[in-house]
Amino acid sequence: MTDNCRHKNSKTSTWRQTKGNASHAIQELSRRATKDVRDTVGVLRARDLAAELAAAREVIAAAGIALTVRGTATDVAPDCRQPFAWALRETITNAARHSHARSCIVTLEPRRLVVADDGVGRGSSHPGNGLRGMTARIAERGGHVRVVDAKGEAAWASSSRNDDPERPGTRVEVTL
Repeated sequence: MTDNCRHKNSKTSTWRQTKGNASHAIQELSRRATKDVRDTVGVLRARDLAAELAAAREVIAAAGIALTVRGTATDVAPDCRQPFAWALRETITNAARHSHARSCIVTLEPRRLVVADDGVGRGSSHPGNGLRGMTARIAERGGHVRVVDAKGEAAWASSSRNDDPERPGTRVEVTL
């Protein structure tokens, strides 16, 4: 190999390494910036769980859906209240906008939030941006979000609609 070829290969190798390092740095910077924006927006728009419960009652009532709340904000562990407030906002918004439900049940426990409705269910659609964002925020805190059909909810056990395949309902369970 001539000196000219070695020099050219060395330049190419150095360029590739520099390009790879720069790409990694850009990706890392982008991740940090995204997290900073989410943190800032979270602080600016943070509401406590009790306030979100009050808002949920208004939103659900405006949609013509009966709401049952089992538990209170104080039943929830203090470190879970803010993430549950975000999750409650998202799930109630989805129930009001998309479910065509007649009733919705919110269950608050120390480390678990469940929102279930008797509406049309999830269908074959993929989760929207709101559910994906909520799932990511909960996962960042070590938690888990599970979205399933609500068919079989105890509150609707006596309802003939419970067996209606057109109305399987939706159940969102958030655990931290």
